[in-house]
Amino acid sequence: VMKKTVRPSTKIIKPPAARRVRTSSCHSMLTPIIVYVVGLCKNGEYFGGRVKRRAAQGFLRRALAGYHRGMPLRYPCLVVDHDDTSVMSTPGIHYPSHVHALRALRPGVRPVSLEGFLEKNFDPGLIPFLSGELGWSEVEIAESYAIWRRYTASRVPDFFPGILELYAKYKFLGGKLVVVSHSEVSMIERDYRAANAL
Repeated sequence: VMKKTVRPSTKIIKPPAARRVRTSSCHSMLTPIIVYVVGLCKNGEYFGGRVKRRAAQGFLRRALAGYHRGMPLRYPCLVVDHDDTSVMSTPGIHYPSHVHALRALRPGVRPVSLEGFLEKNFDPGLIPFLSGELGWSEVEIAESYAIWRRYTASRVPDFFPGILELYAKYKFLGGKLVVVSHSEVSMIERDYRAANAL
């Protein structure tokens, strides 16, 4: 009687809020690559985004569980977002700068909540929100941008609790960590240096 040989599955289980990608520069050496893009959830709720971030962190913990230095990692490269994925930039920088600008340009207008501000970033979008709902001119939007730049230059956002420890363990095990973000390189490097993580 011939026994049927069952081959082990090679299917990669995708983590929450992540997707597998292949690029020409990394295809040969660093596949599979997990894109760990959590950040803000679609409906703009910050605490909902936190839940998704925790789910992805849980996936990363499970992915690293049982691994020892020298063992081949299942995911040799992690491509991570920065703002509101690794660091709490909206509650620490973006939203406070918006409140500052609103009080300077429209003293009588009550600012939306943090959750409301995040929702406006998704729908209708930041510029339509500023120009449409708030009625700011191009000059006022430029002044708001200048205020935001002062905030980004003077404030360093905190990393989410536990995220740097996960990154450190992943790198210790031989993994490669890549940051992809709209933020400026100097700002990203500053944040990691401030946390002694660069």
